Amino acid sequence: VMVDFAPGATPCHHGILNVFKGVGFCELTLHGDAGDLELRLYKSAGERTAWLASSGKPVPYDIPAESVVRITFPNHKGKTVELRARNLVENEDEDGTPNMRDGNTNYFIFPGESGQDPEWLKGLEWRGTVTVAFEDSTGTHECDPFVLVPHEVL
Repeated sequence: VMVDFAPGATPCHHGILNVFKGVGFCELTLHGDAGDLELRLYKSAGERTAWLASSGKPVPYDIPAESVVRITFPNHKGKTVELRARNLVENEDEDGTPNMRDGNTNYFIFPGESGQDPEWLKGLEWRGTVTVAFEDSTGTHECDPFVLVPHEVL
């Protein structure tokens, strides 16, 4: 998968990439076995040289860790879920990698401890159109709709 905004960008966490114009891009991963979501925000795809087919490690786009990221599912009766940081200390991902930098992070999860029900997102056959939106000090950002599928089928 190549994002025209970020040539050489490839998913690092088995997710789907999409662009936030003027900001960067995101990687959204749906785990079909549990119905949980992981979102990472990036401001660039990292360094790319002429001899690399893809870029290096993406550069995080950090927003305040207390932020709420909303994902809307237009073709699922407009359902919306809220993603939050796992915690406000290290905000570790599923591999245990910390994602906190001076009270900011680029990593958000659903359902986490929110009490929201992920049951409707379960299954390898699940498909949906989604939009991702968040706010930061530069304004409100929403990506164009894109198709999300469980990472297990990619």
